[in-house]
Amino acid sequence: QRRASGKGVKNQPVDGFLIDELFEDPNFEESVKLLEELQQYLPSEKPKFMAGRGDLVEILESISLGVDLFEIVHPFDLAECGYALHFNSNYQQTEHQLEEMKIDETGNLEAETIYLLKDGLKNDKSPLHPECDCFTCKNYTKGYINHLLLSNEMNALIFLTM
Repeated sequence: QRRASGKGVKNQPVDGFLIDELFEDPNFEESVKLLEELQQYLPSEKPKFMAGRGDLVEILESISLGVDLFEIVHPFDLAECGYALHFNSNYQQTEHQLEEMKIDETGNLEAETIYLLKDGLKNDKSPLHPECDCFTCKNYTKGYINHLLLSNEMNALIFLTM
């Protein structure tokens, strides 16, 4: 059904495409294969938006297959609890493969969570992660994010999910 839909919408006058609930199938390899196939039908110049379930590996694999935007709750759920998420891997995009990813013994992508609600961060002038060059790490300190979280400022969640 998804294959037929991909073929049918490719020439429609739309601004982009929604790929919904793709990874609901418990077979990850089958979902990746389907996403690879859909990419041949969907124009590369139009954005692809993925909604639904998605863990970190699924998100990164989807990026390597041309997905541009996501509506995934995992990073936001962590941010609401005061955590920043940092990948402990330096992945490289190649043709539909993610290389140099650090995978733990259970097969999951290693990611570091940085808890920002703990005592003692109020005056911490260090970045969330010293090796990260994302907007938040380059522009805001642990102390400032701690203040935003404790003040229930919406920007805290925005900065932690960038």
